[in-house]
Amino acid sequence: MHKPESSIPSAVLIVNYDLGTRNGVGGRRWALFGRALLEAGNKVHFLTTRKELPEELQSWQSQIHQLNSQYPGIINTVPTSLQGKLAYKLSLLRMRLSTKGTVFDLGNRDKQVLLQQCRSLIKKHHIRVCIFTGAPFSYLYYGTLLKKEFPNLILVSDFRDKWTEGFNYGMRTLSKSRRTYEQDCERAVVEQSDLVTVASEDIADYLKNIHHRDYLLLYNVVSPILHEPTEQKNPSNKPADRFHIAHVGNISDGCEVQTEHFLNTLKVLSVTHPGRFTLSLVGCPNEQMVQQFRQADIPGVNIVGRLPQQELGSFMSDADAFLVFNREVLAKSIPTKFFDYIIFRKPLIAYKLKGKLSELITNKQLGLLLDHNKPAEVAAQLLTELAGGAYPFNQDYSNEEFTSEFQMEVLKKALMPLLNRQPV
Repeated sequence: MHKPESSIPSAVLIVNYDLGTRNGVGGRRWALFGRALLEAGNKVHFLTTRKELPEELQSWQSQIHQLNSQYPGIINTVPTSLQGKLAYKLSLLRMRLSTKGTVFDLGNRDKQVLLQQCRSLIKKHHIRVCIFTGAPFSYLYYGTLLKKEFPNLILVSDFRDKWTEGFNYGMRTLSKSRRTYEQDCERAVVEQSDLVTVASEDIADYLKNIHHRDYLLLYNVVSPILHEPTEQKNPSNKPADRFHIAHVGNISDGCEVQTEHFLNTLKVLSVTHPGRFTLSLVGCPNEQMVQQFRQADIPGVNIVGRLPQQELGSFMSDADAFLVFNREVLAKSIPTKFFDYIIFRKPLIAYKLKGKLSELITNKQLGLLLDHNKPAEVAAQLLTELAGGAYPFNQDYSNEEFTSEFQMEVLKKALMPLLNRQPV
């Protein structure tokens, strides 16, 4: 059988704590990348704590290996009973006594079981490329320990988020000694990995302050299960009395100025164009944001729970435009939902913040940028023009560069010089 041109001439192991779209981009990123590698004829294995088979990888069940995480699950809960609260505090105390860094890293008790299973898979399947993705960031550090045991292993460390300067996993409240431990682990990863990949330019800039080296940008991609509609609807043929805007997924803290301005804009539209504009907030896990939209009490604003991928795809195909919020602190990052939105070829509505998202929308004519420094009436007029087809929109934009196949070709190009090195 002819080997596909895009195949990697060695087996690959992807270590991902969660795998699939169930819990967001943390599991989706390498489920989709791994699927693209498999479809291109590569030998790929996955090691994950997820018990059920990800829907994106249904055809490759034998390639997925389960890891039983040792992290106490109660710490991820919010107990309400007295017994539950006592058990929570006891587990937290045990973690503090046995952990050097943050106690909220989900992998910090998995070191021995993870390394043992990685050793077994490397030997059994002749693994040459091992990809660790974080968070949990402890997994990235375990990869450096594996590299010491297998010097010829090509270690790829993938940063989906910032580590010690991030806002999650209790990083901002660590004591000096615990923070120093996390920083030492982080430095070891960026110095000892053969290749370090990042999900955004912001993360690359952050890592360059820790250790100056090249970092490979791999954008997050869209799930093929969130399929593109077979029949594209022309925005100019939409009924004039209806314009449905959808926001899918999370709205991060730090976007409050934008969300408040947009709600004020909808209030204006509810008066000037009653019944014409509707907004669906779909699957947003940020309860504070959900309450902000609910309490605004604006006609046509609907709160929708999380939907399965195929059902979500059908829902999104019925939207006329998509709404996306971004944060100034992540100016060079492209929100993950951007990659989901663009396959439907509908206008994007965002705010005019200097950075990658604004550049893409402006340069590619992908939609409309609002300005939260201007009155809501100005934004309302722009949305009215968009709904009437009077605002320029490039419906023929190609999203090829944001597909998993394209991103894996980028990875392959970076891996080939490493694979061609003579073993030590």
